[in-house]
Amino acid sequence: MSSGWSGVVSPPARLPRGRGVPDHLFEMRRTLRFSDERVERSFHEQYFRDNLGYVRTALLFAIGAWAFFGLLPLLTRGSNVVADEGMAWHLVLTLGAGVGVASLGLASTFVRSYACWWQWAIVTLVLVSTSLADIHRIVTRHPETWTGVVNLMLVLAFTYVLFRLQYPYAALGGVLVIAYYNVIRVIFETAGDIELLLPDIYLFAFAVAGTAGAFVLERFARLVFVR
Repeated sequence: MSSGWSGVVSPPARLPRGRGVPDHLFEMRRTLRFSDERVERSFHEQYFRDNLGYVRTALLFAIGAWAFFGLLPLLTRGSNVVADEGMAWHLVLTLGAGVGVASLGLASTFVRSYACWWQWAIVTLVLVSTSLADIHRIVTRHPETWTGVVNLMLVLAFTYVLFRLQYPYAALGGVLVIAYYNVIRVIFETAGDIELLLPDIYLFAFAVAGTAGAFVLERFARLVFVR
C-alpha cells in the first residue's frame, strides 16, 4: 500500500497516529531543524509551496493598507489638506513609496528563484516599511505619538502571522523592527514625544506573543509534514 508521500525524499519512519514527534527528529528545539538535511530541505520546499498563496494575499493586504492609510486624511479632512507640506510628504510616502514597495514585493513572488530567498525578501520589506512609517515624522519634525506605535504593531502583525515567515525569520524581523524604532527615537528626539519606556513594554510583550505564535505555527507545520 502506498504511503502517499510524493516528495523526492522519504520522510522519517511513519509515526503512530495521535503520538508526538520524538525529540531526536529535531536538531535544535529553538530553531526547529530536522537532523536530516535532506528532510529539512524537503520541508522548506513544501512549506514554500503551501504558503506562497498566503504570502501573496498578505502583500495584497499590505498594498491595500498603504493605500487606505494614505487616503484616509483626504477622506476625513477634505482635499484642501494636500496644500500642507506635511500632507504632501504623507501622500508621497504612503501612496508612492509604501504602495510601490509592497507592489514590488508582490511582483517578486513570481520570479522563478523566489523560493530561494523569499523570507529574506519579506524581512527586508518589513524593515523598509518600518522606515517609511518613520520618515514622515523625521522630515516634518512631528512628535512621536501612540499612532506611530500602533502602526508599528500592525507591521509586527504582518511579520509574525500574515507573511507566514518561519520562526527564525519572524523572530529576527521583529527584533530588527523594534531595535530600529528605538534607535530612531533616540537619534531624532523631538519635543512632545511620548515616553519611550511604555511603548517598549507594549512592543516587547507583542513581540514575545508573536514570536511564540510563529514558533507554534512552524512546529505544527513540521508535525504535519512528518505525519
